Amino acid sequence: MKLTAFETEIDSKILDRGLDYFKRDKILDVKKNDDRHYTFTVEGTKPYTVTVTFAEDRNTITHTQCDCPYDKGPFCKHQVAAFYHLSVSLGLKGMGINDTNLRLSLSRLYKNELIELLVEMAVKYPSEQEYLLMKHAKYRLYPDLRYLKMNFVEKIEFYLNGRDDLTSYTLMDVTDDLAQVVDIAREIDELVLFFNTQLFFYTEVLMIKEYTQDQFGSIDALLTYILFEMQQRLDQHSFITSAKKSNIVVTLEMTLDHKLYDTHMQKSVQLIDAFKDYLEEDLPRRKYIALINKKMDICNQMGDGTNYKELEQLKQYVEQWYGG
Repeated sequence: MKLTAFETEIDSKILDRGLDYFKRDKILDVKKNDDRHYTFTVEGTKPYTVTVTFAEDRNTITHTQCDCPYDKGPFCKHQVAAFYHLSVSLGLKGMGINDTNLRLSLSRLYKNELIELLVEMAVKYPSEQEYLLMKHAKYRLYPDLRYLKMNFVEKIEFYLNGRDDLTSYTLMDVTDDLAQVVDIAREIDELVLFFNTQLFFYTEVLMIKEYTQDQFGSIDALLTYILFEMQQRLDQHSFITSAKKSNIVVTLEMTLDHKLYDTHMQKSVQLIDAFKDYLEEDLPRRKYIALINKKMDICNQMGDGTNYKELEQLKQYVEQWYGG
């Protein structure tokens, strides 16, 4: 396959996804082993490795491989992203700019990326700053929480609603895109709002698990990632007021009141466990213990001895560590 003609030989859907990955800077690292051998690290559900080998003409691709699990065709989106990178960096293809291409490129950007682009333009062209502020600026909380939640749900609906061909590869695509929204939520400074948003994301992803077969573990990987983001935020804030911690525990309780968590009790236990080391103050600790007791009662009613025992151990840990 010629690098200069790869777009004519790859399925259009995979081509679009690969171009999207290239334009979103999903290529994390490029190693030029020599003039004919390249190794790429491309961001996905996890970092994937793409290798590309050329013939002497440095245009004919003699071998390419990606270690992602995609097996529905000869090339995956991670390889396509690498092809686009090579075609531009080697001067074989320019990403031509016209009105149509510009609109397409901008439509693929997230809100925070568009903001960064506008800021860069304003710095480069100071005379335009006042125009941008006066015509377009609307002073809202950033990130716009309503937008983030709506965007998260819209991405799920786009991929999953009314589809008969739902596959594990589709789940990989949707979880990749949802992880991008989770990343944007890092910018939320206010702690209670941050946890409210991340717990909303967690619940929406858990709902996907209810009616899909996640062969590659993409959903569980995203759930783990969201949980990690919450734990990171707790670790980064050495001092959180008692009132704020209490509000966070209440937010957690409201989330776990969803019936979904009764059928996924292990996920309830994991979420509760994430907060056990941040309960120095009496008020949030009492609310936390009350939440554990509520979930233990549900386990009793359901005959769920395994999760009951884990919750009991959590309760003992908190009472012993903090002295009741």
